Amino acid sequence: MQFFFFIEFRERVITNYDGLFAEGSSEGAYTSEGGFNRKWGWYTSFYQAAQGDVRRFEHISELGLHKVLMYLEFVNEKQTLENQRIKRKYGNR
Repeated sequence: MQFFFFIEFRERVITNYDGLFAEGSSEGAYTSEGGFNRKWGWYTSFYQAAQGDVRRFEHISELGLHKVLMYLEFVNEKQTLENQRIKRKYGNR
């Protein structure tokens, strides 16, 4: 019974934070970035949430899961929008 709870929980997290967990998307799967993300998995999330400061990892691990995931999805979407803005401004030079 607990197994199904975790499967359902996993699916809800993936659905609610689809900007972080783009499963099924092959975009980047065969790039160096895709390989990097597969190799380091959750470590990259901790790194980003801790703003690159390993001393803050323990604090991040004590925060609520949804609080951290919401922050990470916000940062991810913000970065995507900023990259698109820069591309539009400077084009493909």
